Amino acid sequence: MEALNRLHQTVLRAHKVNPHLKFEVFIHKVDGLSDDIKFETQRDIHQRANDKLSNSGMEQIHLSFYLRTL
Repeated sequence: MEALNRLHQTVLRAHKVNPHLKFEVFIHKVDGLSDDIKFETQRDIHQRANDKLSNSGMEQIHLSFYLRTL
């Protein structure tokens, strides 16, 4: 949850500086997970991050999420 809170704070600060920024979020170290768990995790993070933005009245901010293996 701390990572989501930090993401939220960072996105809000960056958006204040430049509302035209595009945000891309990379979810690292998923190589040990099954495909189902990878996509479920991505959906969960995506939903939680967007919920936090919506609750802050910032639903116009679009976040793109990508799974990464190292």
